[in-house]
Amino acid sequence: MRKLILPVLSIALLASCGDKDEDKNEGYNVPTTYNFKNVSYSGQTDRLNMLKELTSYVKTGHKENTTLDADILNSMYANDGHTWSSEAFPNGQPTKDLSSKTYEEARNNIVAMFDSIAKYSGKA
Repeated sequence: MRKLILPVLSIALLASCGDKDEDKNEGYNVPTTYNFKNVSYSGQTDRLNMLKELTSYVKTGHKENTTLDADILNSMYANDGHTWSSEAFPNGQPTKDLSSKTYEEARNNIVAMFDSIAKYSGKA
């Protein structure tokens, strides 16, 4: 009986892998043109650079005797009073923020996470 199971399963798996090209594009309406008038490339770039700097700051908390400040984390996240030191902002401070582009229900969790990160930082 065991010798029969493997060949039967192999045949069943191979038989179920049919080619159905006719179903591949069903249900999709792919536009032929796109409108990018409401997109700010520089704004998205600023946010990515802000996230990179925030992440870099968080990573310093893994070092022994380096305590992170939750207020700094929160001000970086909301871009509220934080002075960015990154070379990514040579033309002054960015006007964008990370908070407004975060799913609203997740914002409180992120702030709580920053508090936790600060509390446990530097305890290598």
